[in-house]
Amino acid sequence: MLNDQQIDSYKKQLEAEKKKIQQELSNFGVVKTNDPNNFDSFMPSIGLSEEDNALEVSEYLNKLANESLLESRLKEIVEALHKIKTGTFGICEKCHKDIEIKKLDVNPASDFCINCSKYLS
Repeated sequence: MLNDQQIDSYKKQLEAEKKKIQQELSNFGVVKTNDPNNFDSFMPSIGLSEEDNALEVSEYLNKLANESLLESRLKEIVEALHKIKTGTFGICEKCHKDIEIKKLDVNPASDFCINCSKYLS
C-alpha cells in the first residue's frame, strides 16, 4: 500500500509529464475545443512545387504518428491522475493487488502489476 508521500510524488511526476506532453503536442497541433487532451496536427506549408508537396505530406504523416503516440501517453497519465483522485492508484486492474513500487517508479501510469503484465504481452 502506498503512503500519502509516495502518491504525492507520483502525482507530481505525472503532472509534470502531462504538461510536457501537452507542450510538445502544441508545437505541431492545435487543441480541440471539446477535449483539452486531444490535438489536431496541422499540415505544414513549405512551398508549391511537387517536391515541396511531397515534403509537406511526409512531415504531416510524421506529425500524425507522433501525435498518436503522445496522445496515447497523455490518456494514460490522465487516467492515472484520476485514479489518484478516486483512491485506486497503484492497484492492479486485473488482480487488484498493489502494483510494485519498482514498476511505478519506471511508469507511474502503470495499470498492472509485474505478474499480470507478463500475461498481457
